[in-house]
Formats: sequence, structure tokens, C-alpha cells
Amino acid sequence: MHKAKALLDSLMGPSRDQSQKEKSGDEFRDGNVCKYYLVGCCPDSMLGKKLEAIRTEFDRPSIISSQGCTKLHSVALKTDYQQHKDFERYRREYEELLLRYLENIVREADGKAAYEKRKREDMQIPWAYHEKLCDL
Repeated sequence: MHKAKALLDSLMGPSRDQSQKEKSGDEFRDGNVCKYYLVGCCPDSMLGKKLEAIRTEFDRPSIISSQGCTKLHSVALKTDYQQHKDFERYRREYEELLLRYLENIVREADGKAAYEKRKREDMQIPWAYHEKLCDL
């Protein structure tokens, strides 16, 4: 039952039972809607479960959610967002949020890579040829 409701929400939006007069057109601004999805790229959805599958028990926690994105990805809300009169303002705001989030993800990945590199050098493990190419 829950999966059917989630599918309907993703296709038609959570306010699918309301008439057009009752809808405000600003439902995409709700806190449970993924703003990253609205601008076209949700890192949690794309990377979350994949990173969880390769994570070990010794890895530090990540800023990317291990369950994937828990917010609503709705085609109907994305359409409402794109047709909103203040679309450009919201697009700029949500893209800036996405940019900051992506910068944090890259910063975290760089920190983990540097930590692993230091750890490997401390253990005096020689580098293979293909691993050195990553250092360019």
C-alpha cells in the first residue's frame, strides 16, 4: 500500500486529490520535496545506496545519505516548479544549494583520499603503476 502511494506521489504529486483551485502551485517548496531533484541532479539518490554497498565498517560516516534520498522526487512537482512565475529565482536558489552540497561532497572525498594516501605511506605499501596515474 505504501509503495503504491509513493509511486502516485512521485508521478502526480502529493496534492493529487485536491482540485486545481485548492492547489497553490507552491507545493514544490515544501520541506519534504527534494530541491536537488527539481534542478535535475540528486546526489543522494544517485550515490547513496551505491556508496553504502562499498562502505566498510572502518569508513567514516559520509554526508551522503546511505539510504539514498528520503525526500520526494515528483515529476508533477518538477513540472509545477518549471512553470512557476518565479522559476528563475527558485532555480538560482536551488542550484546554489546543490553547488554547496556538491562542493562538500568533493571536499569530503578529497579528505578521504588524502587520509588513505597518508595511511598507505605510513604502512610503506608500494604504489602500483595504475594507482600512480590517479596522482596526476
